[in-house]
This record gives sequence, C-alpha cells and structure tokens, in this order.
Amino acid sequence: MRPPRFFSGSAIVIQALACVLFFAAMAGAARRPLDGVVAVVNDDVILASELGEEVSVRLYQMEAAGAKVSDLRAFTAEVLAVMMDDRLLIQDADERDIVVSREDVKPYLDEELERIRGGFSSQEEYEAALAQYGMTEKDLVVRYRKTLRDELKIRRLLDEVLSPRVEVREEEIRAYYDARRDELALPTIVALREIAVAKQPSPESRAGVKGKLQRVRDAALAGGDFAALAKELAEAEGGDFGASFEFRPGEALPALERAAVGLRPGDVSQVVAGPEGYWLVRLVSIENERRKVQYVHLEVRVTDADVRAAREKAEEAAAALARGEPFADVAAAYSENEETAAAGGLVGEIAMSEIEADMPEVAAALEELSPGDVTAVVERPEGFFILKLEERREGREVSYEDARGVVKRTLRAQKLGVEKKKYVQELKEKAYIKTYD
Repeated sequence: MRPPRFFSGSAIVIQALACVLFFAAMAGAARRPLDGVVAVVNDDVILASELGEEVSVRLYQMEAAGAKVSDLRAFTAEVLAVMMDDRLLIQDADERDIVVSREDVKPYLDEELERIRGGFSSQEEYEAALAQYGMTEKDLVVRYRKTLRDELKIRRLLDEVLSPRVEVREEEIRAYYDARRDELALPTIVALREIAVAKQPSPESRAGVKGKLQRVRDAALAGGDFAALAKELAEAEGGDFGASFEFRPGEALPALERAAVGLRPGDVSQVVAGPEGYWLVRLVSIENERRKVQYVHLEVRVTDADVRAAREKAEEAAAALARGEPFADVAAAYSENEETAAAGGLVGEIAMSEIEADMPEVAAALEELSPGDVTAVVERPEGFFILKLEERREGREVSYEDARGVVKRTLRAQKLGVEKKKYVQELKEKAYIKTYD
C-alpha cells in the first residue's frame, strides 16, 4: 500500500488509457511511406512513429506521476536502446522456436483490461473514452496482446537460456542476510483512514487561465499575429513562449504534441490541458515527421484563496468529527481522494517507514495516537490531512529461516539481471545494428 494521496488510482488509470488511445491512434496515422526508420536490428526496423509512441507513452505516465525528464534527447536514446535490446531478444526467441499462444497471453490480457475498465465509473464511460479516439476495445486488445506476447516471449527465453547459468549458494544467502538484517526486518505497520483536502486551483482559476489563452486564439484566428499575442501573454502572466520550436514525434511534452497533431501549417490549436496548465500551439510548418511550432504555455497556480478554502474545508471536517459524526461518513462527505472516500476513508495498511520518508508531518502526528484516535488537521505542501489510526503492529526482526526464501529470490533476480546484460551483448556482437538520427 502507498501513503495517503490526493490523486486516486482510477484517475491515473484513466490518464494512462487516454495516453495509450491517443498515441495508438496517432501512430496508426503516422505509419505511412514517409515514416522514417530510426534503427535497424538485423532484418527488423524500428520506425520513428514507433519510437515516438513509446517515448510519449512513457513521458505521459511520468507526468501523471509527477516526474519530469531533464534531457529529452537522452531519454529518447535510452528508450530506443531498450527497444533495440527487446527486438534482439524477441528475434532470438523466434530462432529458438519459443512460442507464446493466445491462450498463454489471455490471463494477463484479461487482468490488464479489467484494470483499465476498473478505472472508469461505468461501462459507458469506458466505451466513450475509446470512441473519443476512434477506437474499440478490439483495437485496444490488439495493442495489448502484442505487448504482452512479446514480454512473455522474452521471459520464457531468459528462463530457458539464463536460468541454468545462475546458482545462488547458501553462503551467499547467509552473507546477504547478515549484512541486511535491519532491511529485512518486518516494519511497523499502521492501518489508516484518511480525509484528504488538496491545495488545488479552483475551477474559476482554471477557467481564468484557459480563457486568457482562448482570447489569444480568437484574436489570432481573426487575423492577429499569433507570436506577438502569445509572447505578450506569456510575459504578462509569467508563462512560457516558444517562437520557433521543432520536434519529431516523441521529442516534445505530450500535451504540446497533442495540441499540434492534426494541424495544418498556419492552423492554431484548441486550448489543450496538460498536467500543470494549458497550451496553445500554432503549426508553422511540417516536413516529414518534423513539426515546427509556436506555442504559449500558462500554468494554473494555486492561489492564497485556494489554500484558505482547502484549510476551511479540512477544518469543517474536523469539526464534524468533534461533534461525534462517524469518520467514514465525514470522509465520504469531505475527502477529495475519490478512491478512499468511497471506502469511508480507508487507506489500508502502510509501513511507517514509508510514511516517515514521504510524509514526515503525518508520521509525527501518528506517533502520538493509539488505535481509534484521530489526528488534528495536518498540513502538507499539497494539502491537508486528517487521519484515523485503526491498528498498529510493531516491527520485528525476521529469522534467517523466514528470510531465506526472499533473500534467495532477490539474489537470483540480481544475477539474472547481470546475465541478461551479458546475453544481450552477445547478441549484439553477432547482429547487424544501425541507428539513424
């Protein structure tokens, strides 16, 4: 389990699915004769559209998780290297007649589809998301089936070829255990319920930022100079302005790419939402897969008024608890974590070490509680928390006999990772590999 959070798992699933749908549709349109080859691996090629799709999906997922890439070109090169390694392994598996059938893939495919469907409130919402990108569930199945088939094929290849090379000796297990007794010890576990109120921009704040970009769009469509209008707005609002930015698929932030897709030279995009604000893009030119654009990006910032409103809401929840209202009812009424609010605020079991590392303010508040107690309102940079301690189990050291299996699997995985790198290098030395800028 993870520490209490504001963004529900369902929201992340929906974002990830939207990403998959969007870039699957984009890649389908992009795979035409002008699509460039970025790498050749023996008799196989990797297209620019394939690389762009893979990079974009990974970037979108990282953005949804709050992570950023500092060097996009280096990141793209890393993704391409992984794709090339996977192609070599799949080719080797094919040469060894390693076959993965539809029946083999089906349990994993069913699990993945169930996870995606579960991110939507209804079947209708799920189907509407698919339809938005001109896809059906069958199209989604085709994509995931191939991905899962390749993953299973590589896994079976490594089991067949590398497993015999790996031996974990008893003295290695004992040495690992002796060196890491503290790490292997069972942590202190707490079971929690939460009320979480985010410091987030109000709908009015979002609408205000979007409206400013919409006015620039309207003025540009009426004949105004997009670059001058966009630069003026960015300077006035502390936003970002790009006068001449060029990229190929996968080389720009996903929100910017989404805005640029489908435009013809001279077109101005709709206002497009990203993780931290809104984008407006004008396509200057397009040559093969390289787009040249002008853009303006404005962040949606949390205002002092937004923080005050969040604090007041959290304090209202605390007052309701003080009046004796059940925690589950108050969580359902006030908490902004939809996933836990629907379960009466139930977060589940979490290691105290995780909370101490990620949320020290919450950890300090929990240390004072006995089971059944509730914290006061706890402020963190992203919002306000109220937590109820349901249960606390103190940690303890694990004996060698109990830890042996876990340690052996850990050492085996480490050795398999080393052997995999060696094996891929062996394949590279015998392969024809060429990359293109």
